[in-house]
Amino acid sequence: MTKSKSKPNSNFRTLFIIGSIFGVVILFTYFMSYFSSSVVENVFKVLNFGIFFGLVCWVFKAKQIPQAKEKIAQKQAELHAKADENKTLFNLQKQIDLEIKNQELFAQKLYDQVKIWSVSFKQQQKELQSEQTELTKKAVKRAQQQAENKMSRAVRELVFERALQSAQKKLEQQFASHQEGKRFNAVIFEFMRKEVS
Repeated sequence: MTKSKSKPNSNFRTLFIIGSIFGVVILFTYFMSYFSSSVVENVFKVLNFGIFFGLVCWVFKAKQIPQAKEKIAQKQAELHAKADENKTLFNLQKQIDLEIKNQELFAQKLYDQVKIWSVSFKQQQKELQSEQTELTKKAVKRAQQQAENKMSRAVRELVFERALQSAQKKLEQQFASHQEGKRFNAVIFEFMRKEVS
């Protein structure tokens, strides 16, 4: 689209420049006719002016227009380079934003996982503490039971030993005269001692 618009523009410019040159030559000729009376002089003046004007146009076209085109091309190349750089930076920014978003999602997942592990760890700690408390209670109860059993056995043995000694004395007094009574007492007391132990 820009090329089709620039062609008519270029043609218009060319016609405008040619018309302007022609108009300047006519004005110059008309202006010079007031100052000189000779036609030959006027023709040479117009020719000199035309040559001078043509030379100026040629110098302008040969030197200035290529430089201007070159500067325009440089500016366009710079603009294209900046546009490409902007596009690259924009794409890089999009990639960085996406990477940041992915990192945030990963961090959130990690945080949620740590939270779950923390809750699970606390629950396991409570369960272990509960088990330990229960085992401690059972161990204390068992130790108390063993102590009570030991004490009870010691008391029974002491009571039994005293009762046995008392019974032995009474039986020995009762059967002191009889030899069989002594043997009977010894067998019974031995049997009772074995039962208690």
